[in-house]
Amino acid sequence: MKKSVKKNYFLYIFTAAVLAELFLTFYLKLDMNGLSWKDFNIFYFGNIFNIVLSLLLIIGVVIIFYFRKELKAVDRYVILISSVASLIPLVLILFFEQLKITFPEGYIFNYPVQKVYLAFLFILSECFQIFTFFVIWLIIFSYKDFSFLNSLFHSAASIIFLMMFSYFYTTGAITNLKEINENGEYDVGVILGAAVWSKNQPSPIFKQRIEKTFELYKSGKIKKIHVTGGNAPGEISEAESAKKYLIDLGMNEKDILFESATSTTSEQIRYIKNTLVEKQGMRKILIISDHFHLKRVLEMCKFFNVNAEGIQSGYKLNWKKLLYYRVRDSIGLLLFWLFAI
Repeated sequence: MKKSVKKNYFLYIFTAAVLAELFLTFYLKLDMNGLSWKDFNIFYFGNIFNIVLSLLLIIGVVIIFYFRKELKAVDRYVILISSVASLIPLVLILFFEQLKITFPEGYIFNYPVQKVYLAFLFILSECFQIFTFFVIWLIIFSYKDFSFLNSLFHSAASIIFLMMFSYFYTTGAITNLKEINENGEYDVGVILGAAVWSKNQPSPIFKQRIEKTFELYKSGKIKKIHVTGGNAPGEISEAESAKKYLIDLGMNEKDILFESATSTTSEQIRYIKNTLVEKQGMRKILIISDHFHLKRVLEMCKFFNVNAEGIQSGYKLNWKKLLYYRVRDSIGLLLFWLFAI
């Protein structure tokens, strides 16, 4: 009888921890991006992954308790502690969000400090959950050979697999010029910001995005051009640099839409949703960026329920820089899929 009561308590606590982790992840994804539950898309890849992982955790524990022998005390404690530990980083993020705690200004690996802190806490939570998953399912399939080192090894292997999947996903096909021509006229072409160099000139990679967009504007494929992006200290904003370059190319200033408050791609997509789509009623949106960047951008659009297409600027990179940017963006895509950051 006592064993049965302990078993039930364990199942209740474990299930509550897993479901709380799932709910908190979804809540933080929406809240940090200024969205409500009505914007929640259950079919978004990251959300499906979160749900499936949580279900497999609960199903695994049920299988152990109802179809296997009694679980060892040490295994039970590890499963319970690890599942509860996955909640702690999320609670910290919630604490930071609710109290509006500000992070130091600056960048780490070209990412805002706040984003790096949040990413670390989210990753820590996910690692605990993946570790718990392998502890449970290795017990189910290979109880005699089970060890916590095996769980750590399989957890590391699964994370590497997810990174590889994200990398190859970013190399996939995107909308080409032929499809753009067949799809008619777009309400707006959005130039995502990039680095501004000395004398307030757009960097070569940024300049190519601007020139490609202007070419589409001149050919009548887009009615207006939206420039976006803030600035680093001592520079004009990315949006100002793009606007100035478009005017130099001969564009009519009245057809240029402008915002310079955003500093990350996700903020820029949120601005598109809130301003261009919801306030100005634009429905056909074309985003111009680089091939390695577009897949992540379009996945962000899906998360924000923005119906957009993307076309690459055509800027050529050497293989070292291309590899660097692909790896960087594939990590960024994986983080956005799972945590919307």
